[in-house]
Amino acid sequence: MRLEVSLPTLFLVCAFAFAGLVQAQDKPAEKFRVEITGGYGSGEFAPGEKVHIWSATNSESVSGPWSGDVELLTDRQEWATSFLMPGRHVKFQVTQKAVPVKFSFEKFKGSNSSLKEVYYHFPSKMRGMVFIVHGTGGGADFIEKTETRALALTLIDSGFGVVSADAEEVASGDRNNDAKTRWSLKLTESNVDLKNLQALLIDFEKRALIRQDTPKFALGMSNGGAFSVFLGGIAASVVAKDFDRLKFNAVVSYCADANSKSLRKTQTPTAWYMCGHENHPEVSNKEAHENHMRLKRRGVYSEYAENPATPLYDERFSRLTDVSLQVSKLIVSEIRAAGLVDKNGFFNRNSSEVANFISANAEKFPTTVRLAKSTQRQLFQQIRVMSAEHALYSDFARRNVDFFEKFLPLQGEVKAGQSAR
Repeated sequence: MRLEVSLPTLFLVCAFAFAGLVQAQDKPAEKFRVEITGGYGSGEFAPGEKVHIWSATNSESVSGPWSGDVELLTDRQEWATSFLMPGRHVKFQVTQKAVPVKFSFEKFKGSNSSLKEVYYHFPSKMRGMVFIVHGTGGGADFIEKTETRALALTLIDSGFGVVSADAEEVASGDRNNDAKTRWSLKLTESNVDLKNLQALLIDFEKRALIRQDTPKFALGMSNGGAFSVFLGGIAASVVAKDFDRLKFNAVVSYCADANSKSLRKTQTPTAWYMCGHENHPEVSNKEAHENHMRLKRRGVYSEYAENPATPLYDERFSRLTDVSLQVSKLIVSEIRAAGLVDKNGFFNRNSSEVANFISANAEKFPTTVRLAKSTQRQLFQQIRVMSAEHALYSDFARRNVDFFEKFLPLQGEVKAGQSAR
């Protein structure tokens, strides 16, 4: 049987079909709800969108693992994580644990007469101790900075003691006339930084704060990262006998490619945690990765990872000790109103340009410019972290702990002043 359709009818059918297609294309994509308990990032998102979420930690707490629809998360252990939005509503929960630590503070001479500062905390049940090493121009108070403190509290909560000391040049001035105060990477028995740390550890032993066999680790930022890798190489170097206390189970370099000479004979497990948008002229992610591969080829355990940029959210600056949730929201509203972030919340210019813009347009940032100068510096440090520029970050805090835990003695935890059996 032959079906005949008139041209007018065919035209109407095609017209209706086209209208339906246009209507379908104009219809907004369906969005689903993200509900966060104990953190930030709630909202509505379309399937396939990348969603960032954050725990509501502060300077006296650490984040627990996420629960809920955790199979979606890139990392359920870290305080800040992300996922791709599915075609359904999702829920996440996270709790915070108080770790109200006040670091002990002292001044020590080490191997000479110049007074250097040291901050430390040793838990009553200690599995190992970690040197937290400042970068160029820094000092022992590096451990009190927002991101460093968050990392230190995570280590303490996991049973590690932490120590942060001045480099010799911080106390006695530029010793090699390079116009910078930093750690020395000279592999000689006269290296005063090595002599100072050796003396400091012996002093801790005499006071029964640690044992000689307490497992030791190091992590550092920038020049401190290079120095941490350098420390990892001491045990296999020509000066090993001179610095018998400087034997490390594992070391981590943040934002430093590290001198390849430090790696020639090292057997110490080493990790490089780099910034995705590294902008320091003396740091190369490519070289860091090459050093990582050198160790792997030699059979030494090594890790390499880059931290990506993350978006700004209303509560971000409440991570700073002197900034409340309300003040954080006011600061963020000023930044958004000035057009410094894109539609997804990412900064659309580098942190130096952001700082210069705020300085040149103070009238647009009344809340920001009223902050104490020290708080402003920490605020811009947060912007560097979000932009994945040259800055220490706590986004890998649990990953860092997991890395160190791989290289603890099998005997279990070590109490302060007590040897593992």
